[in-house]
Amino acid sequence: MCITKKVVANYGPGLLMGFSSLFGSILVLPLALSFSKPGVLHSCMVGWWPLTILVVIGTALGYCLYYGSMKYISAYMASMTFLLKPVLACFLAVCFAGEKMNAWTVSGTIIIVLSLLVTNIPFGKRKA
Repeated sequence: MCITKKVVANYGPGLLMGFSSLFGSILVLPLALSFSKPGVLHSCMVGWWPLTILVVIGTALGYCLYYGSMKYISAYMASMTFLLKPVLACFLAVCFAGEKMNAWTVSGTIIIVLSLLVTNIPFGKRKA
């Protein structure tokens, strides 16, 4: 995260996110295509519009905000806040997709929120 903070300060969040996403996708694509069932590529072509919305809004905007926030807050706080992503995904799935949370999902959500709260509780006096 410290290296990311330095790179974002010099080049901006868009460039960093673009390169990391592009190279990650290039590495994963051959594996995904080689292990996929027949017809998966056709399914992707049919569902390209919802997939594009998901990628641009759900992923690109989130990562741009994450990397951009490192200009204003510490890498530690940005990373801790970023860990709320699975919790928010669960709540959005319940609210908008009508999904139900089982006991494992509820307990995992509680563990994430409690651990984030505990890591941000100041214990004792901070050193100057």
